[in-house]
Formats: sequence, C-alpha cells, structure tokens
Amino acid sequence: MGENSDENIQDIESRVISHDGLVKDDDDAGSGCCGCCCKFHAAPATARVPSVVIEETITAQKVLVLDLDETLVHCSFYPPEYHDLTLPIIIDGVQYDVYVQKRPFLDEFLAQIMPLFYVVVFTASLGPYANPIIDKILPNLPATQRLFRESCSFSNGMYVKDLDMFNAPIKKIIIVDNNPCSFNRHPANGIFSITWEGDQKDTELMDRILPILKKCVDADDVRKVIAEYQPKKQNEPSVLSV
Repeated sequence: MGENSDENIQDIESRVISHDGLVKDDDDAGSGCCGCCCKFHAAPATARVPSVVIEETITAQKVLVLDLDETLVHCSFYPPEYHDLTLPIIIDGVQYDVYVQKRPFLDEFLAQIMPLFYVVVFTASLGPYANPIIDKILPNLPATQRLFRESCSFSNGMYVKDLDMFNAPIKKIIIVDNNPCSFNRHPANGIFSITWEGDQKDTELMDRILPILKKCVDADDVRKVIAEYQPKKQNEPSVLSV
C-alpha cells in the first residue's frame, strides 16, 4: 500500500465501508460515543435514487435483497488474524489492500438461494470497494443486480434501502440486513441478521436465515412468513399493506 499512513487508511476505510449505515458529520466523531455510528462523512442532503426495473419474466421469482458488510462478509483495511481473501482496490487513485472474511457457510448459503430468488446485493458501501468483493463471492451476478451507496436514500443521518425502487410487488420482496434502519421504510419485508465481525462459530446464515427464505419461496406474501419469526408486541397493529 505504499506510503499510506495509519491515519489515511483509517479515513479511507471509514469512507468506503458501511458497517452500520449511520452517518454523522466529522465534527461528531470523537464525542465520547463508541465510534460505530460516526464512521461516515456526511452525505448530500438529497439523494437521487435510480429506478431498478425487473423484467416481467423475472418477477415470477421473489426478489431477495442482501446486505454485504457484517451480513455476508467482514472486511478491514488492516490484516486480521485470519482472512479468506485479499483484494486490491483503488480509491482516489491509490491502491489499498482489503482483507475479506467470509461469514461461515456463506458459499453454501449462496449456492442454495441463487436458484430460488432474483438476488440483488445492496450495500451502503462505495462501489469501488464493494464490487471486487461481489466479484469473488458472486462472480456471475450481473451489474444490474449490484447496488451501492448512490442507490440509497438518505434520511435522518442514515442510508436507507428503499424497496419501492424495485419494479416488483412489495409482497414479493425480502431484504436481509444487519441494520434494521436500512429497511425502516418496509420493516415487514426485513429479516434482521445478527451483525457478524469474524466469529467462526457463527451459524446464522444456514440455521436461521436460510429456513425463513425457503419458506418465502412459495408464499403469496413474504411478509406473512417473515412476521412468524418476528417477536410479537402486545396490541401492535399490522404493518402489512398491498
């Protein structure tokens, strides 16, 4: 990585990797919080969200939107004790090494879901960082099914993944993400995944997420399936809508 200082590497990592989807101004960093919500530079006040069109022939499948960081992989610009991949990325004309850890059973999980769903990887991280990772874990995923930070909406200091951008019935769309704020506009469509930061004993993908997804495949409304696995709150109104 040449003459990059630790300070420069930390700054680059905080700008390109979305660990939790939260955004604060630089002045908020170092204010005594844990730092996990202060990693990102402020986004524009308005964000233009492109329309994602899903062909008529594809809509027979359910749409599965997968988060990347801390859901499928954990990445760092510093070498951890172990890693599965080392990928060179170019940011601002400078090459950096990214160390990628794959969540346990990731390959098996992806192999099972790919034939069942129209899969979209949607991350709040930057494309130059995320795209090489997707190339490795899902090499055949078309560019049209890879969405990055510029496709997020920005609201109340958070990057939000608005499912209305998909040209598909909302009852046929599922999102899996470790940050519930990412799908706060469609909470009934979201499967929360426990944040993964390298635990090799983790079985979340195969033991919890996959069984829910398999039940969604033939469901008329995926939200009803997802609701079965959500903790119930007393007198909570239904969030389902057509």
